[in-house]
Amino acid sequence: MKHKYALVILAPFMSFTTFAQPANNTCSGATTLPTNGTCIGGTTVAATDTWVGTVGCAGNNDEVWYTFIATGTQGNVVITSGTLGGNIELTVVEATGPCTGLALRGWNCGPSVMNTTFSGFQVGVRYYFTISSTGANGTFTICNTMSTPPPVPGQDCTTPAVLCNNNSFSQGNFTGVGTAETISTNTCFGSQERQSRWYTFTIGCTGTFGFVIQPSNSSNDIDWLILNTTTGGCYSTGTVIKTGSVACNWSGCPGATGIHTTPSTVPNSRNSGAGCFGSYAAFTTTLPTFTAGNTYTMLIDNFSTSGNGFDVSFPQGTSVIGPSATFTSSLAADCFTLSVSKTCPTTNSTYLWNFGDGTTSTLQNPPAKVYGSTGNYTVSL
Repeated sequence: MKHKYALVILAPFMSFTTFAQPANNTCSGATTLPTNGTCIGGTTVAATDTWVGTVGCAGNNDEVWYTFIATGTQGNVVITSGTLGGNIELTVVEATGPCTGLALRGWNCGPSVMNTTFSGFQVGVRYYFTISSTGANGTFTICNTMSTPPPVPGQDCTTPAVLCNNNSFSQGNFTGVGTAETISTNTCFGSQERQSRWYTFTIGCTGTFGFVIQPSNSSNDIDWLILNTTTGGCYSTGTVIKTGSVACNWSGCPGATGIHTTPSTVPNSRNSGAGCFGSYAAFTTTLPTFTAGNTYTMLIDNFSTSGNGFDVSFPQGTSVIGPSATFTSSLAADCFTLSVSKTCPTTNSTYLWNFGDGTTSTLQNPPAKVYGSTGNYTVSL
């Protein structure tokens, strides 16, 4: 019996999978990113590094580009990895024109899901995002929601935080300047705001005024300015701060600053010596007089831009911030006639006296009160 054999020759077979470079691998091909929170998919697979030099926080990695026109002053960006490996790197880029004059505005690095909020966008201006990662290239989704939140109290002269009394207060870590106000034109400042907080207060009792600012980081250089904003507000024109600051200090001395007659007694006070420069000492040593009924606005600016906060106290001065109900009283020899007087008169308050027998007065300094019978009466303002 004959047997037939079939000879089968197996040729090696190789499979290739190729990926096209993403269209948005360069700025000129940037994908338009919605600003209403709609999520879109993306990938860095087959992308290359088109930035020159190291950019952002993750190093030289392959990135893809997105662009948007700001519809609000704040953008919240959420990036979720699909197959994208490692930490996500997000950079925000400003431009003077389409992909020209590129300048890094901010960045963030972190694991998926990365949720980042950037502030300070100008409505109608075009911006760019780049996305990369510290691990393997892969897929992801990105969502951008733009909004215009109300001003944060204390960011600008027109939206200051309100001080109600002479109590000490603390300002935690902070960043930003809000609206870019022109400070150097009419004040002692040699440059504009760098990292600022604004406060306002109305004087209840005329008197001298002093304060101490203690930065939480004693190596920080803090500058300050006080304006009388009773009439005319903050600005002379536009956002140019008005002429005639009540007090101002642009010293280069780190540590404590303010208005104090004996600054050498203040902890962390360095009025001269190592680390100081400029023509101003860290402290103004003459206490100015502040007038009851007037409203003042204070800028405290962290020239060091460290993000660190500060503490403010009022250890000297006789003026009173906010309403004051302090009064004096005297009882006549007949033991029935009581005279009362508001200790520091002001024109911007209303008054309610209660004489303890059911009678009242809304005058600042009412006429003498004559009681009809003996007894114990509690008088309050």
